[in-house]
Amino acid sequence: MFFSQAIKVTYFIQKNDSVDIQLEFKSWVLDSIYRNGKLCIVPRFPHFSTILDSGRPSLSSFHPWLIWDEAFPQIRLISVTDTFFYGGFLPAEKKYLTDYEVASIVSIKDTFKSSDSLYPSDIVKIERRTRAFGQNLVQLGIYPFQYDFVNQKWIFHQKIVFRIANRSIKLKQELPSVLLRNIVLNPFMINKSSHTQIEGYLILTRPTFKFLADSFAMWKTLLGYDVRVVSCPGWTAGSVKDSILAYYFKKDFSLSCVLLLGDVEVIPAVYVQDNQGYYYSDFPYTLLEGDDYFPEVFIGRMPASTVAEARSMIRKVMRYEQNPPLQSSYYQKITLVSHFQDDNNDTYEDRRFSQTIEEIASYLEFLGKGINRIYYADATDDPRYWNNDYFSAGEPVPSHLRKPFFPWNGNYYQIRTAINQGTSLLLYRGHGTINGWSKPSFVR
Repeated sequence: MFFSQAIKVTYFIQKNDSVDIQLEFKSWVLDSIYRNGKLCIVPRFPHFSTILDSGRPSLSSFHPWLIWDEAFPQIRLISVTDTFFYGGFLPAEKKYLTDYEVASIVSIKDTFKSSDSLYPSDIVKIERRTRAFGQNLVQLGIYPFQYDFVNQKWIFHQKIVFRIANRSIKLKQELPSVLLRNIVLNPFMINKSSHTQIEGYLILTRPTFKFLADSFAMWKTLLGYDVRVVSCPGWTAGSVKDSILAYYFKKDFSLSCVLLLGDVEVIPAVYVQDNQGYYYSDFPYTLLEGDDYFPEVFIGRMPASTVAEARSMIRKVMRYEQNPPLQSSYYQKITLVSHFQDDNNDTYEDRRFSQTIEEIASYLEFLGKGINRIYYADATDDPRYWNNDYFSAGEPVPSHLRKPFFPWNGNYYQIRTAINQGTSLLLYRGHGTINGWSKPSFVR
């Protein structure tokens, strides 16, 4: 689990069919900030998100998942190991707020001064339930920091031990077991099935491309997939999602992969609109269970507008799968691309694009891979810190990525060169348009 860098997890199996889970928080920092002549403390954990409940203390939190059965889990707090330190709190807003802006929420802050309770009130609690991959998942809220309003004291729970029932969870689908074991806090409860399932592969296309889809389906069948082809003359986003759902819940079919054969004018993408604007995406087609962002299937698109384009794309994929590169060095080369967004030029990343990519880079380097970093920042930006509000904890950007040692000048030609020279994986994190990636720009 990626969070093992900051948390040591230990399991203690009890005799009464329960298990104690001990979380030891290993790395944390305290930011000291003066506001209106008063010392305010902001505790943070590297890689953790931050609670942004306006007017209340800004603090880091941890929200892991449990895989569970049909019963509702019972959480019992067993013990905590605490450290105390005194100081005020910074209201949950970005650091770069002016004193005037901070004063505008003082009235919210004042409502908690007379409170005799701690914030947050719980150290460990169940936040929500959802379903993913045919399984029940429960998300916990774990709060290693609490604030005592009366005594103006921070409480840091260095160790938290809580108890849950020891279950034996049978997977309804064996295919996502690797993913589940890496995202849940209780992977030891997953009962490995002896049943081997054939992966289901669904191809959606239009009649114009069906003969090509059928030939590609034959090839994928030879590779061991159970392949189905669905052709429709007039797809809508709704009918695409309905078809995927129908095969996902089909009892004699274990859907794993979906291929959309055709560009968006052939098979539409999903139109998504939120407070950031609007965009088109195929990702919502993978969200088949629960109220979450866990993709239940892999999805890909061959964005062909003509028969010639579709034929060319299929031939390229088949040629690669029939004759993959034999040089081991090819599989060691990975290209990672990102955008450090800093709209207000305060040296902090506004989002989590570059930090996420760099975490992936560090992990792959640990595995012995060679990383080609193609990172971009505007010429007026100076990337010094990762995001310091909702997305992360404001950690310093690693020294090897600081200007001028690292140029932050990724561009189209660097990406094209990496592809033409051979890269086993190309991954981008940043904004985009219907034409391609935004920064660094990589469009067709």
